[in-house]
Amino acid sequence: MGIELSKPKLKGLNMGEHYDLARWYLLMEKERIHYNNSIDKFLKKGLPVPLCASAAYATFDTQEKTLREEIKKLCADPHYAGTIQYLCQYKGISDWTAILPMLMVNINVASRFSKLIKYSGLAPIPLKYACPDCKLEYEAEKAILKSGHVVCPGCQGLNSMVSEGKADFYDEKGKASYNPRLKMLVLGRVGKQLVMARGAFKERYDEYKAASLARDPDKRPSFHHAKANRKMVRDYLFVLWKTWRDCLGLEVPAPYAKALPIRWVAPDKPGHDTIRAD
Repeated sequence: MGIELSKPKLKGLNMGEHYDLARWYLLMEKERIHYNNSIDKFLKKGLPVPLCASAAYATFDTQEKTLREEIKKLCADPHYAGTIQYLCQYKGISDWTAILPMLMVNINVASRFSKLIKYSGLAPIPLKYACPDCKLEYEAEKAILKSGHVVCPGCQGLNSMVSEGKADFYDEKGKASYNPRLKMLVLGRVGKQLVMARGAFKERYDEYKAASLARDPDKRPSFHHAKANRKMVRDYLFVLWKTWRDCLGLEVPAPYAKALPIRWVAPDKPGHDTIRAD
């Protein structure tokens, strides 16, 4: 069973020549885990495993290993090697954890950090209000303030409430505005590794979580974890973005250079034990 690589239709920074390797690896890994879980269910019930399930598992496992070897070779590529070497100084980051998100992004196109976090689906969502009277949703910039109250620009009512929405997947032209695979990868795998490793990024996670708890004590624990995890991953992507551009001799715009004291996370001591994904 061969793999046909095709260019994705997503709009944004996924123009790197190795994007398809990461995309297909994640797909093969997902299918291999799915069939592995199915086989485990049959074995636990004492039932014979269907031949189709065993054959599918063997196929996806072989393809996954093949793609893994191809990706590991890229760790020595000068385009990635310097950045990977630096990122591995952080607890929880191995060469494998570092390179997967990098394969999905063209750093030459990501001239600004805002482009990278927007493409990864982690850009802050503008504050919006929703009016229950006229059913109008509007951004905070268009809100009218009167005696400390928010006035709806449609019906002039005073009952508007904050609307907690999500980032729109499709833009005005009907194209994907961010990469869901990259978002799932950095929030799930990378974020989990950083928290479990209890290093510098875990300290930043604890700070964000404590601030969220102090601001919204009535929210569920999952809300505070997700919020702190998103902010921590944004900081990791900032470190990745700046380090990568520095290693390749690309310009770092002045506004982001000024933001270094806020977003930058100092690396852990070299020689630490990393939680490896492989």
